[in-house]
Amino acid sequence: MNATLKKLEIAFENVEVIKIPAKFILALNMRCVKDFRDSYQNDGKGLAMFRGTSADKIYLQIDKSAKEKFYSNCDNELFERINQYQDITSFTLIYADKFKEEIYAHWEGTDEINYLQKNYFDDESNLIVEIGKNF
Repeated sequence: MNATLKKLEIAFENVEVIKIPAKFILALNMRCVKDFRDSYQNDGKGLAMFRGTSADKIYLQIDKSAKEKFYSNCDNELFERINQYQDITSFTLIYADKFKEEIYAHWEGTDEINYLQKNYFDDESNLIVEIGKNF
């Protein structure tokens, strides 16, 4: 099945979000995608269940031409925000047919830092984000 990606939304631990048109995404690979269930106590009202989809490995390459064109809902520039912290929590993929899917990143670390996230620039100054073990 092929589908055309229209937009990518990147969500961070502090609930900040950046939206990027797909034409600026050079590569996006998600591996070991699976459903999960998680729970938490709901203020004494019982156990609240959360259902989602996660990926153990995520590779994202953003074109250098996106730099200084896109800002988060907190007015942080795309490349600066991603490089400032390692705290991407999820990606929402929005397709041309308006279908949306949210994929959570595998997380190991503190509440605010994912030790599995690595950010760097390739030889052409495109931004690379890798989340997961053994890249």
